[in-house]
Amino acid sequence: MATRIAESHPTKARTGPEDSMPVTLRRAWFGHELGEFRPCLHTYDEYPLDEQPELDLHGTFAWLGQPGARDDAGVAHLQTLDRLLAADRLALPDDFVTFYSDAERSYALDDASATGCWTDLSKSPIVSPIEPEARMVRFLRDQQDCVIWYLYLRPADSLVVHSAVDYGSLSEDDWSGYEPDEMEIVQCAASFEEFAYRFWLEGTIWIRLNGRDDQPLDQTMLAYLNHYRR
Repeated sequence: MATRIAESHPTKARTGPEDSMPVTLRRAWFGHELGEFRPCLHTYDEYPLDEQPELDLHGTFAWLGQPGARDDAGVAHLQTLDRLLAADRLALPDDFVTFYSDAERSYALDDASATGCWTDLSKSPIVSPIEPEARMVRFLRDQQDCVIWYLYLRPADSLVVHSAVDYGSLSEDDWSGYEPDEMEIVQCAASFEEFAYRFWLEGTIWIRLNGRDDQPLDQTMLAYLNHYRR
């Protein structure tokens, strides 16, 4: 499924009475420029999540067209992750499983990326460095590792977060001196499909704005861009 799978390592977790309280994560969308509509000083910038355009989602990934064939290797990978998560009474969300079980759709984010991001699913869940009961599953990374995206799984919810840290690739020595900061893990979507659609939509808009695709912007894309003129 992924061209590279990094091993995960246990993290230093906080201990104490506060462990049972979910951490309130900082919220921001981490994205690239969208022409004159949304300038960006660097390759990426953080934009307040609550100020981004609303998305019309139905839980079907219909915006990607018809589903493709089942990806048997991908399904086996997901089943392994789910078995490991079950030990902590957690599970992969249905939309994540649907997406990465499909041989064609599972690389839609790679194809739409304006910055060379690529799919890289964790081999096993990663303990959150800031919340002992939460687990993280890496699924997408920037080609230069400027940013890495994870599912963030807790008993009560599942989110998508981004961070500049590849927690799954840190060695035991790295972890021994690591002091996590709650600010380094940032919520960027309330669900996987919400993240996937916004990432795909913005990437597709950028590709068309920059002449990498001859197709014109459709009405959904134009409405998305016009949100930034307000």
